[in-house]
Amino acid sequence: MAKRLKHQSGFTLLEVLIATGIFAAFAAAFTLTLSYNVSDSIRLEEEIILKELCMNKTNEILLDPPDLKESLTLQPEIKTFENNSAYEYILTWKRFVLPDYDKLKGSEEGQEDEDASPYEKIFYGQIKDNLKELIWQLEVKVKNKKTGYFFTLSTWVTNQNAKVNLKKI
Repeated sequence: MAKRLKHQSGFTLLEVLIATGIFAAFAAAFTLTLSYNVSDSIRLEEEIILKELCMNKTNEILLDPPDLKESLTLQPEIKTFENNSAYEYILTWKRFVLPDYDKLKGSEEGQEDEDASPYEKIFYGQIKDNLKELIWQLEVKVKNKKTGYFFTLSTWVTNQNAKVNLKKI
């Protein structure tokens, strides 16, 4: 016959089950946190690549801008990078537009502003026309063809060939 020990040491089945449950919960939380960390790292790496490509393309255009003419605003230019075919860039050009003088002053169409002098309207019109020729907006959007992630950067470009015209009042 087997002898029974008076002071048995060890864990009961219930204690082992509780310890296993706690470990399983910890392991699940750790695995979930690790997977989120990895996916965030991948997304951050993609964002850094997109931002760098976008800044490089913008700087390249700013160093050697094209002839700024109305045909640039007709449709966006979509091209693929020469050294990285997984990414494409979209160039969108827009002219600088100021609102009409009456809208700026807050008056309704057809209503004359009694406080405004006719010289203000003429001067504002000249500024509006000159700024339309001098300042252009460039928007560069870089997109990953596979994932669809994109980064957009916008800047102002001055037209070095534009002439400022001021008429005598």
